[in-house]
Amino acid sequence: MIWRSLRRFSTLSSGEALLLKHVDEVNQLRAESTRLVVDPQDLSEVDKNQFLDTGVLKYFGLNRDRVNLFRPKTSLDNSTLDKTVNFPRKSFFRLELEISKSAELQQVFTRFYTDRFRIGKLLEVFDYLAGITAYNYSYADLESRSCTFVTACMDRWQPFNKVSVKNDLIMTSYPTYVGTSSVEIRLDVASRVGEKEIPVGSTHYVMIGRNATDHSKPFQVPRLSFEGETDPQRCALRFELGKRNQVRRKLKDSNSVFKVAPSGEESQILFDLFRRIKRGEFPKETHTFIEDTRIEKTVLMHAQERNAHGKIFGGHLMREAYELAWVAAYLHGEGAYPDFHRIDDVIFHAPVDIGSVCRFIATVTYVQSPMLHVLVELFKHVPNGKPVKTTELHCNFVVPNARNVLPQTYDEALKYLEGKRRIGDDGTHN
Repeated sequence: MIWRSLRRFSTLSSGEALLLKHVDEVNQLRAESTRLVVDPQDLSEVDKNQFLDTGVLKYFGLNRDRVNLFRPKTSLDNSTLDKTVNFPRKSFFRLELEISKSAELQQVFTRFYTDRFRIGKLLEVFDYLAGITAYNYSYADLESRSCTFVTACMDRWQPFNKVSVKNDLIMTSYPTYVGTSSVEIRLDVASRVGEKEIPVGSTHYVMIGRNATDHSKPFQVPRLSFEGETDPQRCALRFELGKRNQVRRKLKDSNSVFKVAPSGEESQILFDLFRRIKRGEFPKETHTFIEDTRIEKTVLMHAQERNAHGKIFGGHLMREAYELAWVAAYLHGEGAYPDFHRIDDVIFHAPVDIGSVCRFIATVTYVQSPMLHVLVELFKHVPNGKPVKTTELHCNFVVPNARNVLPQTYDEALKYLEGKRRIGDDGTHN
């Protein structure tokens, strides 16, 4: 999907187009070679009353028969199990959205004037699935409140195939790696065309377990075992990849330009950039300041968007942030519709309470035509206090002929470098 978008919007050489196509193919191969597959005969449908009338899936009540959630039959009775250990196959969920047969579901998920999915709505469902998978893995449920799981981050959503709302959507979720109190959940998405399921993409969520009564204390999650799995080697591979994902995320955070001084090469880039800005070398026709791309909205958070623990649902915040990012890209592209490329990550720093007044701020921080990077930051306003940053989203779009952006302050310069790093990290350098 990446190479098709870029091919359409730019004058790529044949070699560059082949390289980008190769990235898509490698991403798909990597995802397919590590995917957990459960035989449909081993699955049992979950009672719709257990999930359709609660949480983010409440709007599916318009057409209940077209939304189906399945889990393995072996996971239905937990009463006699050793709850210090669990298995990928027993924490597996499969959600089927029969969108092709439901005008109501198409209306919910369709992005206007297209047959493409509304990414923000998918993010809500992703977060819901990751949450119930984490609770199920830990032998907990939303009714008993024996623990609390919060979303720490969503790590990369980069589709490698196009998906249309004219086809049914299949999502599966399962644990791949665990720490002491954290669970990495993988989500695989496929589009059902006739009898065939076409892979669309994969992403990972990191869910953190906390003590139900004292959220400052961790909740120890069960050990992940591969005993009895149909493909233990693939399980072990996913676990090792999860371990490396954890190391990569920690390095990315610790090496952030906001924590560690930019490299010598990056400092030189900024020096040359500010010198040229001062000399007036950048024409307005092809350049604009980062500040001029900034848009924001202020939202009052209502109880209708709460999660099971009385806080604002993370998926709702992700949808609001992503859609503002799209608008920022659209306005910067001066009317050209942005083509979604990748959500690099979504990071949650603090929960958002019901009744909070939240400000979403989106800016285009870097452009490398035809790609641009948008940063969205969410702040909740505390009475008589300094706004608290709760969430940030990093997203890349493909926009034809977008103007380059320039920093004016040191903070903007750091965001410029961060955006440059994230656009460069698309796999073509490997």
